Amino acid sequence: MTSPYIFDGKFIKVVIPFDRSGFTNTTQEIDNTTQKTTQGHESTTQKTTQERLIELLKANPNLSRSDLATLLKLSEDGVKYQIKKLKDKGIIKRVGPDKGGYWEVIE
Repeated sequence: MTSPYIFDGKFIKVVIPFDRSGFTNTTQEIDNTTQKTTQGHESTTQKTTQERLIELLKANPNLSRSDLATLLKLSEDGVKYQIKKLKDKGIIKRVGPDKGGYWEVIE
């Protein structure tokens, strides 16, 4: 067996023996678990964000995307994505022009 310490100039490298036999499938199992957890969490988070967005638009239909981003603590692109999802579902619609218009909650 070689020495566990290797002296290399100003550095000391330490070699720690490790048996990997019990760790063959661990990476795949972790990836699968992470994917399942992320998928389940994504729909919950999205639903909560959409519900909060609807509440804000009901309270003040004149809010801009920038205002919504600040209030929801999302990026403007995140708000744009959520608005698109709600428009596609027929829950909200924009009435009037981008500037000077307002949001209407249909549900």
